[in-house]
Amino acid sequence: IEKDKPFFWYLAYNAPHYPLKAKEKDIQKYIGKYMKGWDAVREERLQKLKKLNLIKDHVSLSPREKGVPAWESLSEKEKISQDRIMATYAAMIDSIDQNIGKLIHKLKESNVYENTIIMYLHDNGGCAEGGTIGKNNKFLCGTEKSFAYCGKSWANVSNTPFKKFKKNIYEGGIATPFIVHWPKGILPSAVGTTVTQTSHII
Repeated sequence: IEKDKPFFWYLAYNAPHYPLKAKEKDIQKYIGKYMKGWDAVREERLQKLKKLNLIKDHVSLSPREKGVPAWESLSEKEKISQDRIMATYAAMIDSIDQNIGKLIHKLKESNVYENTIIMYLHDNGGCAEGGTIGKNNKFLCGTEKSFAYCGKSWANVSNTPFKKFKKNIYEGGIATPFIVHWPKGILPSAVGTTVTQTSHII
């Protein structure tokens, strides 16, 4: 990176798209964190979104997707399997965070961080492939030979508090988070604000 020479760097991460695969050391960080189930995790996320002022206080959760069972109706074995699916999903996002962190460290090291526009966005809506509660082949989720999907249950969590998923014309299918960071270019009054107007990126 040369300080006086503009550059464009496009990073197209495939994660956390299916099939769900991650490093075991990253997966282990999240094992057990989803044993409370999809309903409880959605409620926690709703409250956190409100606390961060990313959504309004009056917003309520969409109903659990039709056909998705109550968490307590699952057997202990099923719960452990479901926890592993979401732990793998979380580990994939963790891996992205680690690598974006390396990029930011390099930008700071090169003294161009403050004047670099960083834009982060991802695909629209959580993916509901894999039926109501996801699926996997005979191999342990997240490992090399596995081929796992989150399913509607956890995609509903990813889309908190919205309903439906990718491929659906609802907020859960069309809303795309978009973060812009540019210390030298964004006015101080706009730092940390949330913009809700519709935008389009070609």
